[in-house]
Amino acid sequence: MGVFNRVPDRSCCEGQEVFDVALWRWWPSLFPEYTAFVIAPDAFAAVECLMRVHRVRWVARAAAATLDGSLSYRAVEVRLGGAGQHEGVQDKR
Repeated sequence: MGVFNRVPDRSCCEGQEVFDVALWRWWPSLFPEYTAFVIAPDAFAAVECLMRVHRVRWVARAAAATLDGSLSYRAVEVRLGGAGQHEGVQDKR
């Protein structure tokens, strides 16, 4: 997988697509907090990759779309690391 600020010049590996991904930390909001082109095997993996790059555990909204428009993915209240762990909340172990 890879994250790029512009459409990557190189082609994808077999079984991977380039996704245009946007993450909104707060909703409603006119503009996403983070955007990038991500090479990933599926839309959710692309969203997860961008969240991990920016060290975000929770976003209000996420969107990922293939460049050819064949797939458009939208998600609400995306969480990484399990329920109840928002960004900035540290595990006390």
